[in-house]
Amino acid sequence: MNYQQYFLTKSARLLRDRGFSARRKGNKLKINTPTGVDDVQLNDVSGLLELADRLEAMFKPKENIYDEPPDVAISKKSGQFPEEKLPEHYRNYIMPKTRVDMYRIAEWVEKSKVKNWAQEYNMWRGTEVQTITDTQKKDLIDSISFRVARKIWYVGRKPAELTDHEWHMITHKMRPSKGTFSKNEKWVNVKFKWTQKWEYVSGKF
Repeated sequence: MNYQQYFLTKSARLLRDRGFSARRKGNKLKINTPTGVDDVQLNDVSGLLELADRLEAMFKPKENIYDEPPDVAISKKSGQFPEEKLPEHYRNYIMPKTRVDMYRIAEWVEKSKVKNWAQEYNMWRGTEVQTITDTQKKDLIDSISFRVARKIWYVGRKPAELTDHEWHMITHKMRPSKGTFSKNEKWVNVKFKWTQKWEYVSGKF
């Protein structure tokens, strides 16, 4: 076994320790990356840990980051939402007390977030309908968009590289007070949960 093969064998071992299915095949490193990612170039030991960290952040993000709006939906920039949800589109962090573009969030909700409109509507309204009207769909989109933007205002949005707990520890004392997001907030008979004690959870609004 030559040096390159030995190095690739050790690299595959490191990646398997990170939870990947990786193996050396000849002078190439085979990794279970998503469709569309063909090759990973790795020529020497410099950058190995950086590569492992990046692959882990890209393809094995921590917690439920896929359920959060991607960067393109909250940065007020034009662009299409990625067909394949990879966490390089979740690399930026959003601090508490940040307002996001709710029209852009609504576009993301309509195009990417909701898979079963009737099911989502039933969960929201407590109904048992099989289909929903265009008006009901618009109301649902508006409601989800409001909840997403409101959560970001109170607790921010973590990057893919951090765990929920790490983000909580960094930002929980930065959270704004109840009722500061919108005059349309209603906390009558509803407990305000986003206090400093609330443990951050990604993907839930």
